[in-house]
Amino acid sequence: MNNILEYRDWINNNYSINDISFFTFLSSLDYFGQIDWYNFPALKTWYSRLKLITPFPKILQVDQMIIGFLKTCLTILLLKK
Repeated sequence: MNNILEYRDWINNNYSINDISFFTFLSSLDYFGQIDWYNFPALKTWYSRLKLITPFPKILQVDQMIIGFLKTCLTILLLKK
C-alpha cells in the first residue's frame, strides 16, 4: 500500500470507501503499536491526512471512550472473582 500511496493522495485516486475501510484496519494496528512508520512514509502521510478528516477525530475519541469503558468492566469482573 505504501508503494501505491507514493504516487497518489488516495487509494483509488479519489477519496473513497476504500480509504475509509483501510483506515479502520490501520487504526487498529496503530493503536496497538504494530506499525513501523519509519518504513512506510507514504502510508504515514496518508494516515495522518485521514485522521484530520471529519468524522475520524470524533470516531477515534469514541473508540478511546469505549476501550476505557471495556477495561473498567473487565477490571470489575476480575475483582469479583
